[in-house]
Amino acid sequence: MNTILKKNCNLKVIAFWLFFYCTSLSIYSSAYASLYAVLLDDALPLYKRVITGITIESQVDFTEFSLEGDTAKANDIMKQIVALSPQIIIAIGPKSANTAKKYAAKIPVIYCLVPKLEDYELELPNVFGIRLEFSYEKQLQALQTLFPKVKKIGVLYNPTQSKSTVEQATIAAQKIGIHLVGIEISLPSEAKKALDELKNPIDALWMISDPTALHLKAWDASQQFCIAHKLPFFALDDGFVARGALISFAVDYVWVGRQAARLANRIVFENFSPKNPKIMEPEGLDMAINITTATQLGIAPELSVNLLNYAAYHQHAIQALR
Repeated sequence: MNTILKKNCNLKVIAFWLFFYCTSLSIYSSAYASLYAVLLDDALPLYKRVITGITIESQVDFTEFSLEGDTAKANDIMKQIVALSPQIIIAIGPKSANTAKKYAAKIPVIYCLVPKLEDYELELPNVFGIRLEFSYEKQLQALQTLFPKVKKIGVLYNPTQSKSTVEQATIAAQKIGIHLVGIEISLPSEAKKALDELKNPIDALWMISDPTALHLKAWDASQQFCIAHKLPFFALDDGFVARGALISFAVDYVWVGRQAARLANRIVFENFSPKNPKIMEPEGLDMAINITTATQLGIAPELSVNLLNYAAYHQHAIQALR
């Protein structure tokens, strides 16, 4: 009889703890299921890569919303978001960042993938961001590490479009002992002549986000010039590397998502309050190298070793293209 009572008692205890655990889990899940709201401009592949990073790093579930490229939907979508009472909004893209800033004055906002930050006035107490581009100094330091002999870097640009960019990059280059040589053009068709008529030789060519310099005619002239003079050509992203540029350093979008989620986790669970800087540099770097171009320049073996060492030390990904 006592044995039966003990068994019944044990079963009741087990049942109680199972009920308690399931109830606690249910309460926890309902409390934290929508702790983060993720708003993106559209279902573009690069935005989805950021979502992948958030999924990997986030400590809680999140609810995803999309403007579907239409800011006219912003008011209705933000009503849905605010109704969930999320503790963080992660905004992916310029439209989402602007929308979250405008409608969520009391909710912390973390934005990413926003070009030309100065156009959006995102400097508010509750708004934090991750830059879309690496600082000029960080880009040039990476190039300096991989190519220690490079001291003079040419940059093709249109002064009406990129004067301030080149000025800032020049200051950054001076800090690390690199001389930046500005090569001015007004039209893409002027690129070949401008490069051929350089008075002083350069050690490499660096591409910036200048519409005139990125035009197909200017691109072809830059590529041919670098191959003819056996110069490294540093491009914006892996698309240009696939077309023949030597190397590129671009933002790793999955890593940006992970970085945003880590920041959100700290704000929510550790009461972390980012003050300086409120706008952070991206941590993840996606490097691409064109093996064929490196072979044409006669630097494939040395560059491969330097690149692998650099990537391993900084935990960056590498794409090898031909």
